[in-house]
Amino acid sequence: MVKIIVAIITFLLVIMIHELGHFTVAKLSGVKVNEFSIGMGPVIKKKKTSETQYTLRALPIGGYVSLEGEDEDSEDSRSFQNAPAYKRLLVILAGAFMNFIFALLIFIVMMSFSTTEIGISSVSKDSPAYTSGLEAGDIIKSINGTEISTDTQVQDIISKSNGTEMTITVDRDNEEKTLQIKPEKTLIKETGEEKYLLGVTMGQTLNGDLSVKDFSLSRGMTLGFNFFENVTKQTFQVFGMLFSGKLGLSNLSGPIGVVNEIGKATTMGFSSVLFMLAFININIGIFNLIPFPALDGGRAVFILIEMITGKAVPKEIEAKIHFVGIILLLLLIVVISFKDITTLNFFGG
Repeated sequence: MVKIIVAIITFLLVIMIHELGHFTVAKLSGVKVNEFSIGMGPVIKKKKTSETQYTLRALPIGGYVSLEGEDEDSEDSRSFQNAPAYKRLLVILAGAFMNFIFALLIFIVMMSFSTTEIGISSVSKDSPAYTSGLEAGDIIKSINGTEISTDTQVQDIISKSNGTEMTITVDRDNEEKTLQIKPEKTLIKETGEEKYLLGVTMGQTLNGDLSVKDFSLSRGMTLGFNFFENVTKQTFQVFGMLFSGKLGLSNLSGPIGVVNEIGKATTMGFSSVLFMLAFININIGIFNLIPFPALDGGRAVFILIEMITGKAVPKEIEAKIHFVGIILLLLLIVVISFKDITTLNFFGG
């Protein structure tokens, strides 16, 4: 039960951060906000200010910001439709932007209070790494005398090696070992380019949990940006593989699957929950930028069309397109949720 509660709170926090982005930029742009809601369905609690109603609703499956004139005609001078196109675009994109900023801040905080280590996840057979004696589970400590703290460092050193032999120091079962390895030029099938590689996959993880004695803001800034860049890049790649058909629906998770993963993270410590929170924020941000009807990216497309052509798409047509998008998204959520329920032991443990 504790796992479920933590998971729901985490999920709602992600939603709140996203909607807070829309809300804040709308207010700064002079657009009237009628309601700021966390959750969907029946109202649990509400509070009304001079113009905005703040609402907490029963179903923790989403949230929204209701803007004056966003989906209906309004004569109000502060309505969404009466705002300049560039302001409307900023309001629409602000939700995803806030998710990204929040994720980045989480990574900076995590890296400020903890050191990291670069581990070898796997070694390809007959690769330079395999021949040199590198093994899965090795922790990379230094390359050519340079202390290693990020996987980007490793990739940069390898790519600039021009195939010359390198000295790698690793930690294996708490014993330090020094190995000689020569990167090999390899053709990357996906891009058609050639790169120097070792033949390993690496993973960057926290070296222990968060600790005040390990605090370093400069390290947090450096590693935080690095973590954010890597996770965002990998997430874009996954979305790209989904759209290209390289990954199927079985690789997608809906709200139930997400809550389940957060529940797992609660058993692994506070830092794991923080990482999952950042990871979900990045996923929500990218997902909402997809140019699909009803998503922020889809709404942004209509505003961009107006900015380019000087003419807005008729509201009736746009509303119908978004309606179809919502139906398709709901169907997708139902299918994925059914898959999650049948494949995950959500209430177990």
